[in-house]
Amino acid sequence: MICNNVISYQVVLADGSIVTASADENDDLWRSLKGGGNNFGVVSQFTLRSFPAPKNIWTGTFATPGFLSTRTIRAFYDHGERAMSGKPGLFDEHASTPILSLSYITNLGIKMHFCHMAYTKPSDNGNDWPEYWKRSPFRSLWRFQNTSKNESLHDSVTTLGSFSVTDDRNVFGTTTIKSDLATLLAVRQIFSDATPSIKHVKNCMFIYITQMVLPRWINKGDPNVLGLEECQEPLVIISFAVNWGTAEDDEAVTGAVRRTISRIEEFAAANGTAHPYRFSNYAAEWQKPLQGYGKNNLRVLQDVSKKYDPEGLFQTGCLGGFKLDIGQNS
Repeated sequence: MICNNVISYQVVLADGSIVTASADENDDLWRSLKGGGNNFGVVSQFTLRSFPAPKNIWTGTFATPGFLSTRTIRAFYDHGERAMSGKPGLFDEHASTPILSLSYITNLGIKMHFCHMAYTKPSDNGNDWPEYWKRSPFRSLWRFQNTSKNESLHDSVTTLGSFSVTDDRNVFGTTTIKSDLATLLAVRQIFSDATPSIKHVKNCMFIYITQMVLPRWINKGDPNVLGLEECQEPLVIISFAVNWGTAEDDEAVTGAVRRTISRIEEFAAANGTAHPYRFSNYAAEWQKPLQGYGKNNLRVLQDVSKKYDPEGLFQTGCLGGFKLDIGQNS
């Protein structure tokens, strides 16, 4: 987790004082800032661990048609299984987890998958896929809109950012499941079941995205408050990023997202593959990601808030973010 690599924060507290939060100073605040949001002060400076980075990395993107959805999802699942197997050559520290989305485009009435892969150094095969990804289940899929190139991290992030629509209406939402093929396929079906309710919405991109998180990544670095320290199996963060054109469709689209997430969580709970973690950057305003950190971590966050912000300025006077519900939980 990136937050685990923050060595220290400089924080402006509610009373105007400036403090350092690190493993040696105000360590409770240091840990709480790693997932606790804007509940404690204004962070004015970060000190992070760094590492040598190559000039270029390899990135690859492709699309697959809806009729290959099951094979595409299985390839995503198999990637995690291979990485966790412990067998030589099936885990590579340079291979980031694939980002796989399924999009329903109302204007066209079609569904398609998009996948983004990365390798944190240049491919040894020129602009072709690195050997690790060539051996992956994705290689055998029929693909279109292929890109495969060595490029700077800046250019890679810029390309990904270009897919974000900023001039339409949009809604986010998220949930988390344990990596399980049956659940991943159920997510796809629940998503598909929701599309008739928004097919009349013009210029709508109804999208969910899956990102796998491996335990070795979760447990690396310094402690945080995310509640994932005992995780021993891959998790899949599911996020919805939906955009559409007009206010008259707000209720239809936001309602579809909320119902879809609820149905996914119901299936996962019944299947034993639910997980409480909610990634706050992807969460909707009606979700409570901080509660997903667990009761003990939430209590720690509340206590730290009372210690460094006793008047509750950042609970009541700071707009945005997810609050600690101190009055409800203390």
